Amino acid sequence: MEHECLRYHSRLAELISLKKGEDYAKTITWIRGKVSFSILRSALLCVRGSRLIRRKPHNISEIEVDVELFRSSYYAEPIRTNLGRFSFKYNGPILWNTLDEKLKTLSLHQFKSKLKSNILNSYLD
Repeated sequence: MEHECLRYHSRLAELISLKKGEDYAKTITWIRGKVSFSILRSALLCVRGSRLIRRKPHNISEIEVDVELFRSSYYAEPIRTNLGRFSFKYNGPILWNTLDEKLKTLSLHQFKSKLKSNILNSYLD
């Protein structure tokens, strides 16, 4: 692994120094410093843990949840780019919410067959 990293860093330093018009020695030193700092930061994070505030675990048996509400509708997260409009993360909940309520309560096998027949019927109508 050592030789692979040396080749990678050398090639990266060469490309960056050519692109920015800087000295190769300065660029390779900068890359080594960034990598060393990242490794040190990761090691410290593993040793000390994150500085996030630890939250108390909740007893979820005390929380009342309407399971049918969660099963029947999902929330589509807001998107920031046009590319996100084509993602499953965005379109999945929207498509699920447009399905008939009867389909959502079926088993997986029944759901697949009924969904196919619904899609075919919608195209034939």
